[in-house]
Amino acid sequence: MLSQFDKIKLPALEHFEWLFNRRNHNTEFPFEILKPILEDLIFPGLIYLGLRGSKFANEIAETIVKSPLIETISVLDLSLGGLTDKGAEFLLNCDAINELDILNVSENYLSEEMLGKLSAFDCQVLAKKSPPVNRCRTNVRSFRDG
Repeated sequence: MLSQFDKIKLPALEHFEWLFNRRNHNTEFPFEILKPILEDLIFPGLIYLGLRGSKFANEIAETIVKSPLIETISVLDLSLGGLTDKGAEFLLNCDAINELDILNVSENYLSEEMLGKLSAFDCQVLAKKSPPVNRCRTNVRSFRDG
């Protein structure tokens, strides 16, 4: 299906959400997946862009801020991924982010300092913190022991 993106023409599509497979062990950023969306603009009517759960969230942020799509969407959702302060710097240096209605960076790896910087945007910034890494494992052990 991914190889077919360049053949899709949906000019009226307003909501596109991709939840990346966190268990995918690719070591390279899958730019070929995003190129039709971010460069070729196959969804010119897009309002909501959700690229969630990617370990390549820093690279996605860097690519999005260079895309003409950032000028037209209202919601950018990069939640549940591997976004760090390094990737968030690309967002901070992009004036178009201020034109968004919502920027969702929840459940990533952002420092309190970076979250403070992002909160200065003119848009609504959603930045729910991640649960502790071992929380699920602890609950499983407690269940087994109890």
